[in-house]
Amino acid sequence: MLELFHHPGFVSLAALIALEEAGALYQCTPVDFAHGENRSPAFLAVNPYGQVPALKLPNGVVITETVAIMCYIAGEYRAATLAPTRPVEYALWVAAMARMASEYHPTFTRVVRPDMTVDGAAAQAQVQAAARTRYASHLAELDERLTASPWIVGEAHTLADAHAFVFFEWGTRAGFPMAEYERLRAWHERMLGREAVQRALASEMRRSASAS
Repeated sequence: MLELFHHPGFVSLAALIALEEAGALYQCTPVDFAHGENRSPAFLAVNPYGQVPALKLPNGVVITETVAIMCYIAGEYRAATLAPTRPVEYALWVAAMARMASEYHPTFTRVVRPDMTVDGAAAQAQVQAAARTRYASHLAELDERLTASPWIVGEAHTLADAHAFVFFEWGTRAGFPMAEYERLRAWHERMLGREAVQRALASEMRRSASAS
């Protein structure tokens, strides 16, 4: 059985949705960052970087990083058609997720945790303000992607949509004016209508409730 190491509200939600989309048999192991579980010897033995998601395969191999996990799930569960199959389209799919991981994610980190970048209240306020402007541009970029298609990459739903879903949720959480992104808001409603997304969100709610 697959084992996903996950924390509610973190980017690992994308991997949780992906497993549900795939119809995979898995167990979800929560990692409590608030109490330092991510730095515990037990978890560092799983992922030395102390981050989620981490996906442990039945043979003991651990895959880290959201993009790599998405590629594994799409490849292992091909019948679910979770990624493009033609080489150029597949490359564009990977590129879209790589951009989210390398640009969107660190930008949002500076929005909510400017103290991880600089010291001092004034400097942190500057970093946060710049990050909010940049994150707004990322949301606009996602909205623009939906001009020609109802999905983030290509004409069909893929796991890039599960990845992008996290960044919409984060935008909502941080008080961005999500209603201004009309195409993105409509896409989010389509995502909420997917049973896999509903199951993943319900799982998050249960875990958040049990942790409180």
